[in-house]
Amino acid sequence: MTVAAGATAFITGGEGFVGRALIKVLRSLDHQVFALARCSAAAQRLSSAGATPVMGDLLGSGGWQDEAAADWVFHLASYPRCDSGVNFGGIKSLARMRVATDALLLDALTQCAVRRVRRPESAAARTRPDPV
Repeated sequence: MTVAAGATAFITGGEGFVGRALIKVLRSLDHQVFALARCSAAAQRLSSAGATPVMGDLLGSGGWQDEAAADWVFHLASYPRCDSGVNFGGIKSLARMRVATDALLLDALTQCAVRRVRRPESAAARTRPDPV
């Protein structure tokens, strides 16, 4: 990943393992990092990690859409609600919400001059295991 000096990044899912590591890497390269926070506790954790928290929810419009106009967008969010856990009984609902959040983020980004969007594939999203 080559990011210009002084670039800005917007991260969804910055509280996760990959998100926190990405914040550290980008900050070590002196990039300005904004991360979406769904609640005040998340905002505090993101701030401690080195990102500028942006309050909002991917399921709704708001000020987060202005910050999404970064040079890079890393879409790492996996769960639609703050501090939610996995409920395997509601996995279809969770999948529908993930598709909805992806669509809303991409709709917001069509209005911006974003240079790159990255959304890593999750092993949990695969429908069948890789062949051995």
